[in-house]
Amino acid sequence: SVCGACSKLVAVCRCKECEKDYCKSCCSIAHASISPSHRVVDITSQNRLCAQHDWEKLTVYSRKSKAFGCIRCFQDGSLRGHQGLSLQRAVVEIKEQLSRHQSVLQNNNSLLKTSIQQNAQNMMLLDEECQALKASIKSTSSHLRNALQATETRLEHEADSLFGASRGALTATIADVDQALCGLDERPRALERRREL
Repeated sequence: SVCGACSKLVAVCRCKECEKDYCKSCCSIAHASISPSHRVVDITSQNRLCAQHDWEKLTVYSRKSKAFGCIRCFQDGSLRGHQGLSLQRAVVEIKEQLSRHQSVLQNNNSLLKTSIQQNAQNMMLLDEECQALKASIKSTSSHLRNALQATETRLEHEADSLFGASRGALTATIADVDQALCGLDERPRALERRREL
């Protein structure tokens, strides 16, 4: 935020009684002639001060709400009844938790890398099997096509032979029938000749 007095420089402190933010020089000038009852707090470290209890330091940690509070927060504020840890103890516990989580994450990361490598190897094997299967299907298809063409050619030759033999037999039968018919034509004439004699 910007200084509420000069509106130029960045504010570095706040006066609770004035309810203004000040840059360093404006804060010194404004509070030089004011009674020392005004409390000025450093807002650059505001995240370490309690906004609910006159900017007291946040020195206690609540496990239940996973939040820091001042002593008054635990006595009569929003963290009342919560078990509190000192900042130092809370930092140690949080570091231990983070270390455990980091260890679990590293272990999971290692397992994940191993799983990814195994999956990659399995994919390569599957790809090789797929290529072999494609080649086998292509080869079988080619053999079937050749066998089908050979069978078709053989059947055509057999049909031609069968048709040729049938036509020859039919022609011979027709010739025999023609001869028999010619013989029949001759009989009546021969009978007539006999009658005439």
